[in-house]
Formats: sequence, structure tokens, C-alpha cells
Amino acid sequence: METITIARAKFREPNFRGALTKLSECPNLETKVAYNLMILLRKIDQSSHEVANGWKDLISDVAARDEKGELKVDLEAGEFVWKDGVDAATAKTRLVEYGASKVDTGRNKFSLVDLDGAALSAVELGALSDIYLEM
Repeated sequence: METITIARAKFREPNFRGALTKLSECPNLETKVAYNLMILLRKIDQSSHEVANGWKDLISDVAARDEKGELKVDLEAGEFVWKDGVDAATAKTRLVEYGASKVDTGRNKFSLVDLDGAALSAVELGALSDIYLEM
């Protein structure tokens, strides 16, 4: 079986969290599927904290802050204002690479049949594509 790996950037996507919540609240899943989902959700919750701290540390390393301690954002460019001495291209690359790197949950992927009872929409299935085997 293929294990579930999730890109760190995915943890920040509202559709991903919303679809996980809907799936976790579904009473129509088989007991075995619900149990495996519960273990996966625990791992995702734990990883979410680690990923959030990783983002915070990385951004603190490269982004400038104002007098109030808030991150400076260049609204025209749609990006952070970088600290003095930080190369913008290198900083962007670091952020993209961190977001693309994956967290291995150690759990096996679900089949679409396993998730059938949840009546997920196409948007929700797209958001959860990392946790199930494609047909």
C-alpha cells in the first residue's frame, strides 16, 4: 500500500481542513475506516503544529518586521519585505521548497470506496487527493 504524504503547503489550505472536518464528522463510514481516519487526523493535527512552527521560524529568518513586530508586506509585489542582507530569490526559493516538502503520516492511503459514505463534493475530493488512491 502507498502511504499518505502531504505537502506542508497543503496544511494551510482552507479546503483541505474543511474537507477533513467533514470527513471526520461523517457517521456513514465503516468502523475500520473511521478508526484509521481518526489515527490519521491525530497525525495531521500533530504535524500541523510542527509545520506552523516551521513556517514561523522560516519567515522569521527572512522577512522584515515593523516597529510593532508585525511582518512587513509589499502590497504591490504581494510578498514579504525581506530583511537586509537577505536575497529575495533565495528567500522565495526557501519558502517554496518548504511548502513543497512533504510530511509522511505513516498511514496507508484510503480507497475511494472507503470514503464513499462521506458524499464528498468534487472540490472536497480535490482537497483530499493526498489521502486516497487514485482510480
